[in-house]
Amino acid sequence: MTIEILSKDDLIQLKRTDKKTLFKEKSSKIKFTDGLVHGVLKPSKVGSSSKEVKSKAADPHQSLADKDTLDVKIVCNTAWLCDSHMDVLTDTCYDKSISMKGITIPHIADHNQSSTAHVGDVTRIYTAKIAIDLLGKVSEENKHITALVMESTVRKDYNADVYKFYKNGKINQHSIGLKYEELSLAIDSSDEEDKEEKAVWDEAFPNVLNKELVKERGYFWLVKEIDIIENSCVLFGANSLTPTLEVKAATRATPPISTKVGITMDLEQALAKNLELTSEVAALKADKALSYTKGASEEQARVLGILKSAETLGLNQEVALKRIAAKSSVEDSTSMFTDIAEAIQKAVPVITDTATITSTINKETVPKEEESFIKGFETAMSSLDKAEDGRASWGSL
Repeated sequence: MTIEILSKDDLIQLKRTDKKTLFKEKSSKIKFTDGLVHGVLKPSKVGSSSKEVKSKAADPHQSLADKDTLDVKIVCNTAWLCDSHMDVLTDTCYDKSISMKGITIPHIADHNQSSTAHVGDVTRIYTAKIAIDLLGKVSEENKHITALVMESTVRKDYNADVYKFYKNGKINQHSIGLKYEELSLAIDSSDEEDKEEKAVWDEAFPNVLNKELVKERGYFWLVKEIDIIENSCVLFGANSLTPTLEVKAATRATPPISTKVGITMDLEQALAKNLELTSEVAALKADKALSYTKGASEEQARVLGILKSAETLGLNQEVALKRIAAKSSVEDSTSMFTDIAEAIQKAVPVITDTATITSTINKETVPKEEESFIKGFETAMSSLDKAEDGRASWGSL
């Protein structure tokens, strides 16, 4: 079944009886936008989406130094023009592929999708606004058209014939290989059963450039998102507004700088990227230094806090150092010190500090009923000694 040649009535009938199959048939295979030519092209100028800039069209009499490479600027596809497949691509349908694939979308010839089919190295791909009256009279209403533009360095060693024909201004049509990601059927119908398709028609038809063709057929496919497989130079394209905008001697003496898969940069871009990365590294170093300073400050506060807590509760510095080496917090250490101090006070009310405890133990003057506590305390301190591998150096405090 060839959907593109169906009449409006046949299409409506198929849609009503088996809509699922209709959409499956439309979107199941890769589309090559080659077919009929809709108009004659004129020398063209191109403008970026932010400002208008002039660009030389391909000129067969142009003198180009034969350096075996040419920089070309070409239109791969144009939005809102109904092509021979009855497809109308929106001006945002290219965005996802540009974002995801970028310059990895290949520049080849005649949709020959093989590993050796490249004709050039793609350096940029983007959408831009082009003055439509410079491309061909397909609309009296629209002044500009959104185009998918590719910039590529065509190489003689890749394909000598393609290089020769670009150089002599003989290639003026291009075509993308694509897969449909999101599309809707638009039908000019007043039937209640076609109200969904009529809503699509009413919304999109005002943007269509070649309205007469669409009116005659009574339907079109609105393509909202595509997966761009490749861009080819061809003899004829289904979308005739796909010329070569510019051909000039390559300005690049060496291959582009490659940083990672899908991204290439010229020298100016590489320098800018280097500056950006240098700034990022400096910022990371500053953050690391700040984190280190903050960490050192917090550690100093912990050490001093534990020492102060031990001193306040009448315990010697050795007990504090053990808690410091054990990485205990000020709060946990203070809680422990409080329990020790309270236990000492309860067991030996007349003894107020650990120095006196030590002296009393040495003189064997501790009452018998207090011996069990002292032994327990000594055991606890001995356990702490065994748990420590060594003490930290506090000379820097």
